[in-house]
Amino acid sequence: MSKGSTFQDRDKSWLSFNERVMLEATKTYTPTIEKLRFLAIYSSNLDEFYRVRMAAFQRAVADAKGKPKDVEEIKLLLRESQEIINRQQNHFGRIYRDIVLPELEEKGISLWKGEKLSSKQKFYLNRYFQTKVRGLIHFQKEKVFLENRQLYLAVLVKDDAGTLSMIYINIPNDSPRFISYPAASKQAFIYLDDLIRIHLDILLPHYEVHDAYSIKMNRDAELYLEEEYRGDIKKKILKSLSKRSGGAPTRLLIDERTPMNVRTLVGKSLDINIQSFTDGARYHNYFDFFGFPNAGDKELEYPKQEEVKISKIEEAKSMLDLIENEDQLLHFPYHPYDYVLRLFNEAATDNTVTEIRATMYRMSSSSAIAKALINAAKNGKKVVVFIELKARFDEQNNIDWSEKMRAAGVKIIYSIPDIKVHAKVALIARKREVSESKIAFYGTGNFNEKTAAIYTDHALLTSDSELNEELHRLLLHLENGKTDPKPNELLIARFNMVAKFNQLIDREIDFARLGKKAEITIKLNNLQDKQMIRKLYEAAANGVIVKLVVRGICCLNPEMSENISVYRVVGRFLEHGRIFRFENDGNREIFLGSADWMKRNLHHRIEVIFPLKDESLKLEIEEFLSIQLSAHRGTAVLDGELRNHFPFDEDSKVTAQEAFYNLLASKASASNVKLV
Repeated sequence: MSKGSTFQDRDKSWLSFNERVMLEATKTYTPTIEKLRFLAIYSSNLDEFYRVRMAAFQRAVADAKGKPKDVEEIKLLLRESQEIINRQQNHFGRIYRDIVLPELEEKGISLWKGEKLSSKQKFYLNRYFQTKVRGLIHFQKEKVFLENRQLYLAVLVKDDAGTLSMIYINIPNDSPRFISYPAASKQAFIYLDDLIRIHLDILLPHYEVHDAYSIKMNRDAELYLEEEYRGDIKKKILKSLSKRSGGAPTRLLIDERTPMNVRTLVGKSLDINIQSFTDGARYHNYFDFFGFPNAGDKELEYPKQEEVKISKIEEAKSMLDLIENEDQLLHFPYHPYDYVLRLFNEAATDNTVTEIRATMYRMSSSSAIAKALINAAKNGKKVVVFIELKARFDEQNNIDWSEKMRAAGVKIIYSIPDIKVHAKVALIARKREVSESKIAFYGTGNFNEKTAAIYTDHALLTSDSELNEELHRLLLHLENGKTDPKPNELLIARFNMVAKFNQLIDREIDFARLGKKAEITIKLNNLQDKQMIRKLYEAAANGVIVKLVVRGICCLNPEMSENISVYRVVGRFLEHGRIFRFENDGNREIFLGSADWMKRNLHHRIEVIFPLKDESLKLEIEEFLSIQLSAHRGTAVLDGELRNHFPFDEDSKVTAQEAFYNLLASKASASNVKLV
């Protein structure tokens, strides 16, 4: 055992992950506009951290009355988190100024930095401002309220009487943030913020404008439903959603060059202590870099990656028939998500299908799956859909789709009090000549074709009667609250998942004690549950090799044992799949599913982990895990101080994601399946 904390702090660990995202913008192999997008991801993630975690800290301080020790511990964590963020923000600024902007300049792309504009450029920008922007602007001087995540200019003005005051002008979020204008360079852009700045004299003709400073407010995103769960949860959520944008302030981000007299005026008008201001750069909302335009230089972005086709699915006249005869394993976004859409569309129109059941957590705003379920109900099939309304930031979208499906005859079941249903499953019942068959979808990611294009996930399509009967009982349980799922092969949170994982780990410990090969490989988004971490420590202490691929939060300290290693894969896509591999003395067992090892997932949600039984599919996941743990550029190794190390940066010409894509593509080529 080495020195160090037994458990890493979850929030500092998450900040370490976000830093890893930011560092992708420093890599020479990352195309320039993709670097901007990694900065955008970092910025968007940090905004959510303030809306959710920092807000939780602040509420905890307010609620810890009479517990001074708790208050001091929380305040310390707040300070330490803010120090980490400040350090990261400084690094962010250096990456933007010293790496990204020079690269853009080299490619003939410039961002206006205050240089003198020609009369032609002034005319062009004025015309744009007058016709595209001016009508979107509103002003606040009295009773100022800054909306969550919206940008504003705090403008210092002097009236005819010589009195200084602040006027707040919104930077419209329904206008492009980067505006092209004629220049000698290949592409020239000006921030919308600066376009408004240079026209302040037009907007405020009755004032003497001194200067303008960017500000942004983050607000608490919690819905506070706990005391109101009973009753009409949809009504409660709709009521709370209308209040979310007005949540308590968690951060006021302000231009670091803002002088003290302006800070005082801002604090007074917003009723916020100026000591709580967070200094930032001249520009905020860097997540707008997601929309940074590219005039067509393909080298500035990732090359197009054609989806890998699966010959058996491509050639099958019926996916339902194919799955009844053979399990299929899909890997997104490498394989087409169209296969999932095809499955639901086929089920909606196949005359042997009598019933479709599914759980929905985050649905696409234009969900083709929801449309297929609506069509299935119209075709006379029984369709039952469980929709989780408590999916943070997707509540309204889920409500909208639930109402559309209900109107079409789909039976909708809403959230269960006190728990979330996070499982990604569907079950299709077919009436055959002799008996009924069931076909199931088991996934690690949501039924969402948009996120499937950017999240790496896995899905099993199977007709396994034992698995699917257990799933059927779970879906009945969600419908009636009474049926016992009686899971045996499936691992279902709140029923048998924790006990089963403990058994699997204990078995590896027993093999290690007998001197046999014992190994556990786990891939997760987040690892926080102390009970499971202790179990991994116990396994490592007894000689079990523990290999972890953890994208985000990792409260386990890898320096607690030389038998533990933690990897972090960040790349073109967001790693999202959860995989569990147990050596089992050579008779390896592999499970996939929806559950991270966090307390909320293991004890306060309905999650489904499913086994792979087909040996060829097991081998495919083994190959995937081997690639994730191999020496590929961009793969980081996490240490006991939550630092990201890159020992493999120069050892490979491809990332782990590219390597797996190449593997799938070579298999498809061997099967004589064209990629296009």
